[in-house]
Amino acid sequence: MKKNYIYVIGVILILIIQVTGQSGPYNFNYIRSDGVESQLIQDESIYIFVEFFATWCDSCRLEMATLSELHPLLPNNILMKQISISPDTDSLEKIIEFQQEYKADWEFGVDSRKYLTEMFSISVLPTSALFSPEGYLLKMWVGLTKLSKFINDLNYEVPNANIPPTEGSNHKISFAINSLISNPLFIITALVILISPITIHIFSKVKKKNLAIIHQ
Repeated sequence: MKKNYIYVIGVILILIIQVTGQSGPYNFNYIRSDGVESQLIQDESIYIFVEFFATWCDSCRLEMATLSELHPLLPNNILMKQISISPDTDSLEKIIEFQQEYKADWEFGVDSRKYLTEMFSISVLPTSALFSPEGYLLKMWVGLTKLSKFINDLNYEVPNANIPPTEGSNHKISFAINSLISNPLFIITALVILISPITIHIFSKVKKKNLAIIHQ
């Protein structure tokens, strides 16, 4: 019985670490669409939202509409960048054409050394990521992502982001729900509530066993 109790406590501790942990810090160089080599993290007050993509990726093209809606909503402390992880097929000229096709007014570039694919094991495009001003990876989105999901997660991860929910939808309700279930304290509390009956049952059996021994 004691082993079961220790196991339950161990599971809770592991989950606490997982939901509150961060990865990094990271920083890496890439080539901007203007040919200048740049670093991901350059300002210790700015969060970086990066979309990893390729110009040949159909899903990446579909997500451009979402990014075009998201970009003007971002506060001054969140900077959007879009970096190709396909240097073999994406020349700077192709990236510029892609940027102009969608009238995207945020920074584009290419990971010429294929460093990002190895670092983050990117196998699905598009993949997006949020980095803290110190270079810690705070959040990743794999595959096509809804605008409401981006907004809710950014509002949760970035203090005082206050990105407004889009109008004419249920995003306000979705924001409240996602904020709740993304809260580590809520997850831990839910786990404790869920596991409590098991713990009580274990203690109850131990108590009955001890009483039986005493009566003997």
